[in-house]
Amino acid sequence: MTQLRMPAINQVVLSGRLVQDPEYKVMDNGVSRLSARIAVNRPYRDRNDQWQEETSFFTIVLWQRAAELFAERLRKGVP
Repeated sequence: MTQLRMPAINQVVLSGRLVQDPEYKVMDNGVSRLSARIAVNRPYRDRNDQWQEETSFFTIVLWQRAAELFAERLRKGVP
C-alpha cells in the first residue's frame, strides 16, 4: 500500500471576538508573546430542523512581531 503524504503544517481559520483583553509579555529571552481567548459561534440545524447556535472558546498565542503588532490593536470585544 502506498503511503499518504501529509503536509507538515496545519492551518485553521477562526472568526470570532475576543472575550477578554489579551495578555502581552516579553519573555526572559526577549521574545514577545501575546495570548488571548476568542469566542466563535457556529450555527447548525438540530434533529428537529431547528436552528441552534453553539459557542466554542479558543486560546490563541502570537509570537514575536505579530504579538507586538496585535498587542497595540486588540481589546475585549474586537472581532
